[in-house]
Amino acid sequence: SSQSNSTSGSTSLSTSYTEIFNLSIIPSSTNSKIAVLSSMVFDLANTSGNLYADPAGFHKLTRTIGGTETVLVEGLCISQRDNVNATKYQRGASSISYLDSPNSTNTVTYKLFAKRGSNANSGSVSQSNIILMETE
Repeated sequence: SSQSNSTSGSTSLSTSYTEIFNLSIIPSSTNSKIAVLSSMVFDLANTSGNLYADPAGFHKLTRTIGGTETVLVEGLCISQRDNVNATKYQRGASSISYLDSPNSTNTVTYKLFAKRGSNANSGSVSQSNIILMETE
């Protein structure tokens, strides 16, 4: 089986993770693997303060089964660094491809999160999508 979800709007980011969306699937067997494919476009800006600092974006993918949430992927996915004391704008895509083995036939929920780094004064994500595909 497979599931997909996408957004056309924009979601504002803070320096704490914001859930972009979630999607669930029920594996047909405990041996099933779930291919998780996701992407989103970050728009970040550093317009004041330390203008040498980079506007950075972070993404996170989690899996929840029976109320237990597990982080599968987390980290820096977009950044700009130069040696210029000037306003910085950064636009770029985040992509996660993950083959999961949930070892369950219960509902499995995958959540995609994003946040901006502390040096970015503002940020948002758009064109977000996630696809779940069951394989054996």
